[in-house]
Amino acid sequence: MKKQLIATAILMATGATLSVQAETLAPQAYVYGGTGVTFVDDYKGNPVTVAAGFGHEIDSVMSVEVETTHLFNRNQGDTEHLWNLSIAGKFDYAINQNFDLFTKVGFNFQHIDWDCPTCDSNRDFKPALGLGAEYTTDDQDHFIRLQYNFNLTDFELDNYSSLMLMAGYRF
Repeated sequence: MKKQLIATAILMATGATLSVQAETLAPQAYVYGGTGVTFVDDYKGNPVTVAAGFGHEIDSVMSVEVETTHLFNRNQGDTEHLWNLSIAGKFDYAINQNFDLFTKVGFNFQHIDWDCPTCDSNRDFKPALGLGAEYTTDDQDHFIRLQYNFNLTDFELDNYSSLMLMAGYRF
């Protein structure tokens, strides 16, 4: 009887410990948005970029993000737009409780809405790479992110990259 009581107490304590760990490490969803500047090879000016995204933490190291960016520039009276939708894995390296470095690897679907005589199409699928740093507040709900994206394309833009400052909320 004593052995059964001890075994039951150990099982209950283990279950309670696992339950607390599961609550503190529970995956979270988050949203974010921001703006920045885009650097384009062989292109005059630095177009403005705005971005918004949704992510889901799989564990403390990996997240999956869906992000849309919109690059626009007024060039000689014409407005040029490039719309980008990326799906990427985000891999975090924690420096401390509030500060992470991260890399992003995924794919972009790109669409341009200006005339591009040298382009085969105004739509394209390409790989996407990103690097960044993220600061999370002590309540772990809000974060600020500095992100650098490098994008490949076959459009007349050649390759372009963007540096963006973003803010987000975990729920």
